[in-house]
Amino acid sequence: MIMISITGLILIPGTTQLTAKDILHRLQTSDAKCIITHDALAPVVDSIAAQAPCMKNKMVVSGSPREGWLSFQELFQYWLDLLPSDVFWNASDTGWAKSAWSSVFSPWIQGSCVFAHGMPRFDAEVILETLVKYPVTTFCSAPTLYRMMVLHNLDSYKFKSLKHCISAGEPINPQVMEQWKATTGLDIYEGYGQTE
Repeated sequence: MIMISITGLILIPGTTQLTAKDILHRLQTSDAKCIITHDALAPVVDSIAAQAPCMKNKMVVSGSPREGWLSFQELFQYWLDLLPSDVFWNASDTGWAKSAWSSVFSPWIQGSCVFAHGMPRFDAEVILETLVKYPVTTFCSAPTLYRMMVLHNLDSYKFKSLKHCISAGEPINPQVMEQWKATTGLDIYEGYGQTE
C-alpha cells in the first residue's frame, strides 16, 4: 500500500498487514490526498475513508474495476495507448530502468507484443528503416534519438503501421516534436518519470 502526501508525491509504503486503525492513523497524520492499494485492502480503506477527509482519491491495483476507485491499470494504459493487437518497440538500452518499464512491465500488463531489435549502438537510419520494415504500432524512445531521426529525410520513410510515438528520459525540444509531426503526421507524447 502506498499513501501519497500533500507536497507533491511522497510515498509512504505500508505493509499488507496494516489494520484499519493503522491505515487511518497514517492517512490522518500525513494528510495524504491519495491511497494506492490492492483488492485485499480496498475494503479496509473503504471502512475508514469517511474519517480521512484529506484523502481525495483511492486507486486500486487490480485486474478488475472497483466502484469509487481509480484503476491503476486503466490509467496506466493511456500512457502507452496499447491494445493486445499492438506491437510495441522501446528503443532504450537494456541497462536503463526505462527498458524495464517500457519494454516489459507496461506492454505486458496490457497484453501487447514487445518488439526487440539488437543494435550495438543507436543508429537513427537503422531505426527508421526498422519502423518501415516491421509492423511496429507504438514506438518509444529518448528525445536524443528523435533528434537524430529528424536530421534524416523523414519524407523518404513511410511508416505503414506506426500510430503512437512516445518520448521519455529527458525533455524533448518542441521543434523536434513539430518537425516529426509535420513529416509523419504523428504526435510525440512526452513523459516525465522519477529518474529524470
